[in-house]
Amino acid sequence: MTVSTTSVSVLPLGGTNDFFNLLTSSVWAQNGWTFNKAQPVESLTGRFDIGVYAPSIFLTTPERIGAEIQVLYNPGVGDPVGSNVHFIQRVVNNHANTITLQGAIQQPPGTPDDKIDTVLEQTQLGFIDPRNPQKPTFNPFYDTYGQVVRYPNQTILFVDIVAREYIYYNNKNWSAELYLAEVKDPINNPNEVTIYNGISWVGKAYSLLLKPLKSFPTASPPVWK
Repeated sequence: MTVSTTSVSVLPLGGTNDFFNLLTSSVWAQNGWTFNKAQPVESLTGRFDIGVYAPSIFLTTPERIGAEIQVLYNPGVGDPVGSNVHFIQRVVNNHANTITLQGAIQQPPGTPDDKIDTVLEQTQLGFIDPRNPQKPTFNPFYDTYGQVVRYPNQTILFVDIVAREYIYYNNKNWSAELYLAEVKDPINNPNEVTIYNGISWVGKAYSLLLKPLKSFPTASPPVWK
């Protein structure tokens, strides 16, 4: 069994057309949310630092394979900071998972998926989390329930671990577009989101040879050594 990924690469300011079309046709857009592409003068000056990018084998029954990535957002001068800064991630794969607060519902191998990476409850307009009734949940943000750590120095750590059951006859393809996003006016326009720079990462489940990556500026391509 082998697994491989392509290099992390920089995505355009405001998102790819496929990502932006997915957002603007989403259940959130159909219920009052608006999404804007950041203007060129708003391009991030800081960095996305890749701390971990590695294959994973989970010794469960049945065995699962996947990958982990950890991305640290280091804002530069003038970059968005604070609790209104979020991550939005699009995932495309051929072995769909439906993620719920109770756990993952895995679809049959070969089931295509192209979605914004949230738990199912975040797509339900009337859902209230009984563990935290005051917490807004109807939103497209990965960090509502995903693994994100906010540090006092305004850096934000994003963590994602992808895992699928290893089935020898089913090749798996998985890709992600990860973007920084901001609600600029949470008081007057709490459902208006600006999309900034992003990165993509890609994996193939018949072969995962992941290699450690270097830090690179959020607005320019990485330099490999």
